[in-house]
Amino acid sequence: IQLTVAATASACGTAALAAHQVLSSTFQIFRPLGDALGQTMQTLLPAVASNNAPSSSLDSCSGIPDAIDPVGSTRLSRNALLVLRTMIGGAIALGAIDGVLGACGPGLFPHFFTSDASVAREIQLAAPLVGACLFVHALSVSLEGVLFATGDAKTVAKLYLGNAAVVAAAFAGVRARGPTLTS
Repeated sequence: IQLTVAATASACGTAALAAHQVLSSTFQIFRPLGDALGQTMQTLLPAVASNNAPSSSLDSCSGIPDAIDPVGSTRLSRNALLVLRTMIGGAIALGAIDGVLGACGPGLFPHFFTSDASVAREIQLAAPLVGACLFVHALSVSLEGVLFATGDAKTVAKLYLGNAAVVAAAFAGVRARGPTLTS
């Protein structure tokens, strides 16, 4: 996906590519915080999942039987639900903080990163998108952690494939639209 984004920025011109480098770096500064939540969810949730009973997917942990193996369905324990609620609340809070900082830093102070007016303008235009991505990122990887923790890797694989296809198509459309994002 990063290659697709870089190719799109390159196709949009030099100023857009320079802005992409600044904003991609901004995203990479905040990304590990969200990733840590997803890894924490993968670690904590199985430990409290449901009286040490194995589960085959998130649906089965929620009491919704799997289509393949309804016999092994279990419910999340109160401790697991508390961990889940706490981590999701933390992910939303972290996403909000990351999103605001990731958008406002470059958006309000683009000249901190460049002295070129056209690059600064591109940074200001795209900074809110970086903020939105950072807001969603922490929650997304936390929920991904839940899927991995409950052994639902097939769903994660399907989500990855669908996400990659949508992103590739969206950026192909942007590249086809023209030389700059501002026109």
